[in-house]
Amino acid sequence: MEEKYLNIKTSDLNMNVPQKYYLNEENTKLIYSNLNNKDVIALSDMLTSYVVDVKKQKIFNKKIMSLISVNDQDVGWVHLKQSPRVYRLPTIHGKFKKVDDAQSNNKLDSLKNRLVKVYYIFFIENEPYLLIDKVGSHEYSSIKLKNFHRLYNSDEYQTVDIEENTLIYKDSEFMRIEKSLEETTTCQVSGYFTDLDEVRIKLNGRHYWTRLIHDFSADHSEGIEALDYELVDMLVYLKESDEKLKTKLKNQTYRLKNIENNIQVSNDLQQLYLRKYVGDIYESQ
Repeated sequence: MEEKYLNIKTSDLNMNVPQKYYLNEENTKLIYSNLNNKDVIALSDMLTSYVVDVKKQKIFNKKIMSLISVNDQDVGWVHLKQSPRVYRLPTIHGKFKKVDDAQSNNKLDSLKNRLVKVYYIFFIENEPYLLIDKVGSHEYSSIKLKNFHRLYNSDEYQTVDIEENTLIYKDSEFMRIEKSLEETTTCQVSGYFTDLDEVRIKLNGRHYWTRLIHDFSADHSEGIEALDYELVDMLVYLKESDEKLKTKLKNQTYRLKNIENNIQVSNDLQQLYLRKYVGDIYESQ
């Protein structure tokens, strides 16, 4: 009997996920408050290197006009021509040692050999690029994927014997020496690069870095190059939306609890009034 498969595709999920673009226009573009009276409210140069959400698109004067927003705040309508579509990625950290001459600038040079976070991936003429920045910042810079070294976290308890006199560093840039090992020491591996001799270890409850020739490997079948980017983009969007919703509910619960603790209810009528306009604090728990 012939086996049959459903062959479910990403399009079958039919979710309205806002697309993101890396605003990087060659020429200055006007941003309009609306397409009827074409009131100019901003210039595209003001948002260069920003990642914007495209909430709507319309054909206007034979051009595709996009309604963009930043941090959930609508900006206006603009024609995006050179700005590439970017795809959300889950949390990925790593570093790069070099950049191509065409990409080199002071910002990228300051990030070399530092641990950075990857936020998005995009493509220019089928070549993949990453939007990165140092952890905790959102001023994105782009590098080619081929120049990026991913940091893999050890999913299982993994140890390594490190020889005496090996230098242990406090930072991933190998600038601040913690000490030199006095004897061969067994350390837990907490992170590694498959293509660099740099390893993050855990020693006496604290994390350090050291240089070590190793044969740690990762499952490249699940690597960043093999992803279905549309599907990952949707899943990361849903995860971020879920986290925002949880934060909102937590803040709402805190406010309602604060009201409950500071309002004295003396009779049933006041209790009914409070529940009608504020709600029952315990309903969301």
